[in-house]
Amino acid sequence: LSINDKELVKNCKDILLPTHNNKNAVIIGFVIAKIINECIKNPSSISNPYEMYGSENSLLSRIISLVRNAEEKIEENNTDKIWVRLQETSRMLQKNCTPESFVGTFGNIKVAKITGLLSIFCFMRSPDDFSSIRIAASLGGSSNISASLVGGMCGAFAGTSFIPKD
Repeated sequence: LSINDKELVKNCKDILLPTHNNKNAVIIGFVIAKIINECIKNPSSISNPYEMYGSENSLLSRIISLVRNAEEKIEENNTDKIWVRLQETSRMLQKNCTPESFVGTFGNIKVAKITGLLSIFCFMRSPDDFSSIRIAASLGGSSNISASLVGGMCGAFAGTSFIPKD
């Protein structure tokens, strides 16, 4: 079941604002919901890393554009923009950086942002590999949340085929 972006934003606000009263949590929630929605809606359009984060028309590039437009409409003076962090995430994915180096780069930002960005990074590195969940769970911080977000994205992308039999 896929839904449009307006419905995703509304659902993210309804779910996140009662407990995370800031726009960054809603934006990160929207990004993760958008990834899951795209994986469900058209999984063949993102069947390899290049389509997921490596081209100008990749899933992550399209999401960065959406977030950039939204952030520019919401708040002009915000210097810590999520779309900039997502661009850096894309660059680090393209350079095949390790999750540990990703955490080292982004370790100085608020927990809600690093949890969401780390989850996206781990998922996009290995969208159909259970090890991406293990890696997210092992990196500290809100590892239980990161692991569950990665698991949700992997499940939307690969179904249950990525879960080991054991």
